[in-house]
Amino acid sequence: MLKLAPTRGPRNNSGGPNAPRWSNGNINWERVLHEYLKPIIASQIAPNTNRGFMYILESKGILKKSDSDGLTDHLVRWRQIGEIDWDDVADGSGRGIINDFSAYEDRNTFVNDQIGFLVKCGEQYEIRLNGKWKWHGQPEYVMNMVEKHAVAGTVAAHTMRYYVKVAYNRGDSGWGYMEKLCRELEKERYYTDLHTGNEKERDAIHLNYLGDDDKYGRHMDDLIKEQLEFFGLSDIVEFKRIAVVPSQIQEYGLPVDFETGKGYEIDALNAFNPQKFKKLLHDNINPYFDLDIHRQLLHQNPARLVDQMVRKKVKFLSEHSSKPERKPKCSGRDRRS
Repeated sequence: MLKLAPTRGPRNNSGGPNAPRWSNGNINWERVLHEYLKPIIASQIAPNTNRGFMYILESKGILKKSDSDGLTDHLVRWRQIGEIDWDDVADGSGRGIINDFSAYEDRNTFVNDQIGFLVKCGEQYEIRLNGKWKWHGQPEYVMNMVEKHAVAGTVAAHTMRYYVKVAYNRGDSGWGYMEKLCRELEKERYYTDLHTGNEKERDAIHLNYLGDDDKYGRHMDDLIKEQLEFFGLSDIVEFKRIAVVPSQIQEYGLPVDFETGKGYEIDALNAFNPQKFKKLLHDNINPYFDLDIHRQLLHQNPARLVDQMVRKKVKFLSEHSSKPERKPKCSGRDRRS
């Protein structure tokens, strides 16, 4: 049985003025979990980061700056013992798996899966048109970009139904990284006009940026604009910082960075008002997605038409792969005998 991790060193005696405590003065982390953290998780519409939870608990007078490590320890342990779900916390750090290949399937499973896909091919095609192909035929295109990887998952959760890609630079828009990102953006420069079938240049690609409002974070905007110009995309990509901006500091009632005491973090936006944060993201996507064009895309590619194409292809394969074997011709000597 796993036990709750003790907070590192003397920090266990910290806590804010409203912190629940044991008789010896230490923070009662079990009460922090059940009385404060679980209600926060129950009300969140997208996962908060470790720092997001810290901002909320600090604002309630439960924790303070020096408790950050302790909270991080307990967020890990509470997930290990099943008190909260792994997905309740957005704590990604840029880790991943390259070439994450699918698992082996035996012949029967593989064939059945493929046949099952063909049987529902029209339905599957429609799912893709409403999903990862949603921006096909749109004169404008949107990508979100965040400074922190941990916040990327939160942004993705808020914008899931729009199928907008979320890039993250982990606090440093290195030139190598931006070269790769610009190559991805260049692929979106052109779109197919659904009326004519011709390829056209998009009206604009909107790159919405979300980063901290501090000295380094504000410098990031100028660096990204410089990189977009260098890689030849400043003519098509419209860069816009949508958060954190000065007006949001008062609107959201954001506290200063609890570690440095300077600047404002993007984590706090979702932590203090997730509904407003969600609306902010949607308001910077909706104007650029033409619903009439999307309806036209669905109208031009009905599921029944895809299913008809599948049946024709299957019939063709069946007729051309099951021809009877030709009998060998008999020689003259065989016929005489």
